Amino acid sequence: MKILIEEEYYNKVIDLIEKHQLIKKDRKSAKIYKRCYIYHYLYSKGMTLEDIGKTFNRNHATVMNGLKVYRHMIETNNKAFEFSVIKIAKELKGDNIFDDPLVHDIHKALSLDDCEKAKKILRMLFKNLTGMSHKKIYNILQE
Repeated sequence: MKILIEEEYYNKVIDLIEKHQLIKKDRKSAKIYKRCYIYHYLYSKGMTLEDIGKTFNRNHATVMNGLKVYRHMIETNNKAFEFSVIKIAKELKGDNIFDDPLVHDIHKALSLDDCEKAKKILRMLFKNLTGMSHKKIYNILQE
């Protein structure tokens, strides 16, 4: 198998596959979304469908379908998909949006108090960006 991505990133992928048990034939949506995300990641790095399939003990047609599912989830802005893959994306890319403290706080909001805090932060950011209160915008939208 010809690996076109850096060994460090490929090893991260293998670790994630094992950590999240993505080799198993599990049809739970969270696992499907994670597999699809990794299919896309590897494909975008230049790996062939066949090589990606071998990594997951699947055939190339399964990978093609996973890429199709990935595109659909992105196009429809599917929140369940985003929630399922946020940790994997962070581990693979180690980048920007997932390290944003606001995104982190919202993602970790489990209690009503946490949600209220996130709501206040969003309102403050919205006001800073637009110069208008959320109530004013709401009233404009209701007209």
